Amino acid sequence: MALQYQATWTESRTDFNWERGMNNRQESLTVIWRKLLVIFIALLSLSAIVSLKSGPFTVLELVFIAGNIGGYVGIHKNLANLSDLEIIQLSASWLGLMVPSFIGGILACVLY
Repeated sequence: MALQYQATWTESRTDFNWERGMNNRQESLTVIWRKLLVIFIALLSLSAIVSLKSGPFTVLELVFIAGNIGGYVGIHKNLANLSDLEIIQLSASWLGLMVPSFIGGILACVLY
């Protein structure tokens, strides 16, 4: 039974439609870039709002937002190194795009 399943899996791998696979990768990258753009615009808006208020934690909040922006730049930079499956899975998740940048914000605060 295991050999039959493996042969079926191998046959399905050889019948892979490369054009369809590339479209899925490109569509997934488009979804990721749109999500990153929305998040980037939200962060820029948030930084503008925070910079207009005065308070004891304004600088720390701006450092956290700058770290988030750095995290998003890092995500965008590393997209070329991901496999097709990783790109497709990342395009289906908001959390996968937000956690690395949130960690970047925390690390920026620690560095400050």
